[in-house]
Amino acid sequence: MSRITTSTTPQSLLFARGSLALAMTLVGSSVVSAKFMVEQFPIFLGLGIRQVSATLVMLVIVLLVEKKLPRVARRDHGIIVLQTITGVVIFNVLMLAGVDRTTAAASGIITSTVPAWIALLSLILGERISRLTMIGIGLAMGGVLVVNIAGGDGGSDRASAPLLGGVLVMGAVIGEALFTICGKTLSGRVTPIANCFMVCVYGSAMFLPVALWQLPGFDFGTVEASGWIALAWSAGPVMIGAFFLWFTGLKVVPASSAAVYTGLIPVSALVCSPIFLGWRIGWAHFTGMGFVIEAIILVARPDRHLSPLPGGVSVDARV
Repeated sequence: MSRITTSTTPQSLLFARGSLALAMTLVGSSVVSAKFMVEQFPIFLGLGIRQVSATLVMLVIVLLVEKKLPRVARRDHGIIVLQTITGVVIFNVLMLAGVDRTTAAASGIITSTVPAWIALLSLILGERISRLTMIGIGLAMGGVLVVNIAGGDGGSDRASAPLLGGVLVMGAVIGEALFTICGKTLSGRVTPIANCFMVCVYGSAMFLPVALWQLPGFDFGTVEASGWIALAWSAGPVMIGAFFLWFTGLKVVPASSAAVYTGLIPVSALVCSPIFLGWRIGWAHFTGMGFVIEAIILVARPDRHLSPLPGGVSVDARV
């Protein structure tokens, strides 16, 4: 039986893939901004300020674009709550706690395991993983091994508890994978803007009570410009921009294929680390990044199995 996908044109696929790539590039930069945040803010206070700021900005965007607050089915509210718990609370809390105990570079490397987790969890959605997609995931994972085995610390800042930090970051990675799976189940029913807004709202509700608990006694005068810039970057381009772009791409691209794009998280983190943290990149890092980029090129190839039909409809003859 053939599966019919509406409005799947080469242009829409290209746009979706570009959205996924840019989203994960922004998420990768958050590994570095998180390092600045945990040095100057209590974790929950920093996340609370970021979350509320992102929610207010998204409220304005929603009212300007959709002219009204989104109406979401009760069942979809439950999925969005799960999205928020996994992709906002678990990912951010464990990532910040992990980065505080290990290096930003090591954190970025660990996040490369996201493709494997998403590909595994996408089987729950009944998706078929093609041979080339599996090869692409293998290449992305190969890049992780090269950097881990031969990359070393590259002169980065020392880690206070690298093992615990690595475990916490891995927990954040699993949360990110679950976040993607939840987002895929909502595609077609909730617009990317509405989804992003609702995630921000629920995230604010979850973080605000603990943020207010950490607020008394905190001296905002001790926060340097780098801390505020990191907070603004995390709230705007990372939270709003990356979430919206990722939800947009998931409307078109299967979760198993989108998984490969998460390999750009460590690539972005590795590029940002020497610029903002003074970390040195060696040959192993370039090799690992090359593997990830090759994996993305492989998975994002033009799909010859899609045969266009009138009206912008494509049939996937493999199903």
